[in-house]
Amino acid sequence: MAYDVEDVIDQFMYQITSQRTGGRSSGFLHHTVYFPQNLWVRHQATTKLQKINKSIKTIRNEPEIWC
Repeated sequence: MAYDVEDVIDQFMYQITSQRTGGRSSGFLHHTVYFPQNLWVRHQATTKLQKINKSIKTIRNEPEIWC
């Protein structure tokens, strides 16, 4: 599961940093265009991390399966 969390974080960082551009003049336009996409990327990462968290809680609550 640690690999799953690492994969989600790596994918999130890649998608966020790939949207960056240089220059102040294009900052407003860039923010306006990529803001909805940025929210979608964050939502996807949050959903994946919540699923991982749920499976961790399941494992913690059912220790007899893993003994």
